[in-house]
Amino acid sequence: MLPTTTLKDILVLYDGREGEARAISGAISGAINPDDGGAAAAGSRSDYRSAATASLVDVSGIPVRDCCGCFGCWVRTPGLCILTGDEGNELCHRTLEARAVVFISRITWGGYSGAIKTVADRMLPLLHPDFRRVNGAMHHRMRYSRMPRLLTVGYGGRTAGEEETFLRYTAAHRTNFGAPDDRNGNSTRFTTIWRGDTGALRRWFTAVIAEGRRDTTGEVPA
Repeated sequence: MLPTTTLKDILVLYDGREGEARAISGAISGAINPDDGGAAAAGSRSDYRSAATASLVDVSGIPVRDCCGCFGCWVRTPGLCILTGDEGNELCHRTLEARAVVFISRITWGGYSGAIKTVADRMLPLLHPDFRRVNGAMHHRMRYSRMPRLLTVGYGGRTAGEEETFLRYTAAHRTNFGAPDDRNGNSTRFTTIWRGDTGALRRWFTAVIAEGRRDTTGEVPA
């Protein structure tokens, strides 16, 4: 089962089979609650930390099947995946409840790893089948009036070119996802590359999460 989240939670999705992903998720949890040594618990200060907890989800430990591309979530059961018996629909609901979602992924051919791509694909029900124009390009309309901010941490890229592709790939995902921080037109800064420096990662995370403190309210569909 996925952890229970609240609207002010930060949902962190990672593949716990990989040591780098575990280290990154721990560093992010520690950035939210530094006095707790990385424990995912609410803080007590007046800044963003006092209103946030980290819900860490090891996607390798929950049942999520691959999207079959049937578009049933658009035409048969709008907003719900037709695949049942796994955590796909629950994952979508937890995403809507979250203040921000963090994808932690090994850079694989410039994109997400297989495990993280599976989770990202199963979020398709959150989008509307109709389209809208964003910065001169066509993207799906938003099904809901509020979407969480989307942050990405990549690791394991083999070349600078692969890392640059990952930056562009995740920026496009963020735009199509309707993440509110994309409105400023420079969404690549909401992706970072992990190079083993915990301090640098925490500074990046603290900076980008603080920018979006205005996006902490909104209704969550039942």
